[in-house]
Amino acid sequence: MKHRFLFLPLLGIYFASSAQQAPCGILPQAIDHAKIDQQLQGASKSQATLVVPVVFHIVWNTAVQNIHDSMIFQQLAIMNNDFQRKNADTVNTPSAFQAASGGMDIVFCLAQRTPSGQATNGILRVQTSNASFASPTSYSVPDPVKRTNMNGSDSWDPTKYLNIWICNLTGSTAYSAPPGNFMPQDDGVVCHYMHTGKTYNYPYGLGRSIVHEIGHFFCLKHIWGDDSGACTGTDWIGDTPNQANFSTNCPTFPKTDACTGTSPGVMFMNYMDYSEDGCRNMFSKGQVAYMNSCINTFHTGYLSSNGCVPVGIAEKAAADEVEIVAQNGMLKVSAKQTVISELRLYNSLGQMLRAQNGNAAKSLEIPVRGLPPGVCIVEVLLEGNSFTGIRKKVLITE
Repeated sequence: MKHRFLFLPLLGIYFASSAQQAPCGILPQAIDHAKIDQQLQGASKSQATLVVPVVFHIVWNTAVQNIHDSMIFQQLAIMNNDFQRKNADTVNTPSAFQAASGGMDIVFCLAQRTPSGQATNGILRVQTSNASFASPTSYSVPDPVKRTNMNGSDSWDPTKYLNIWICNLTGSTAYSAPPGNFMPQDDGVVCHYMHTGKTYNYPYGLGRSIVHEIGHFFCLKHIWGDDSGACTGTDWIGDTPNQANFSTNCPTFPKTDACTGTSPGVMFMNYMDYSEDGCRNMFSKGQVAYMNSCINTFHTGYLSSNGCVPVGIAEKAAADEVEIVAQNGMLKVSAKQTVISELRLYNSLGQMLRAQNGNAAKSLEIPVRGLPPGVCIVEVLLEGNSFTGIRKKVLITE
């Protein structure tokens, strides 16, 4: 949508009681889009992969609400695939919108250390006496699921971690808001336990409620601009077609409406619409740029967070210590000043994929062929250093 107007940001809410969705509640706080636009104009075309530590708070009352770790692993994989545009259903993006689709250089990982430096797996389980938690009607009061003293779970430093609460949620499937709307300690995403991971609970059972809400958390509005069909609202994104209202079910392409009356029509397959999980499969390049700008404006703590670094490993810039190259099915690591004690490779869940003894060599190779493509974390243990190891992100392409 090309129009530029100030807007009142929204709670991103899906109603879970039926296949129909209701508009989100409008609350009287605003995002400083001028700051985002200023950062967007001055943004560097190249920047390091952003690694975001994620902590899941599973706040449960009955055993069925205390979902298994595997559901969290699924959800994290969905987040990484959808934001990086590595989701298998990219093939369903209409050819007319393929060129506009984009992926972020981002990795969501389960936190490996707490804010106080203790080891963790990034999954907290908190039993509550509350049978359920209601979707909020105000940003200005404490959100119970996010407060231990209200039978919820206190957030971890929201400037360093992405907090996601899973609970028995009433009134919606999930909700979030752009930064600066909730009380600072309440920033994050909340999702119903039945819509976390691949539960196949129609129509929102493929984990994309959380993807949509992280989009809000990274400053995106709904794709239709929340103007109830007036065609004068905006989502602040230049490459998304003007759209009259939210989509329902899974529309047939092309879908046109009062705001965009000609083919290819509206971008109903966008994650920021309300179409079914199985129908949504893309962010636009404009949305990706806007989310990156939002992060660099309002979530700068992520850029220096060590939440994904396991306890006992010191994160240090690797450029002056080691050279890491992944090609031809091999990962080659060369130490510049010392020798290699051990080499380890982790996925975004913090799970070790490969390990190899360095045998005090200055150069070491480890096979990566057969691993899923994507960003992994390389851990290099060096001898003769005051720190125990170096960690660096690397892209595995084969």
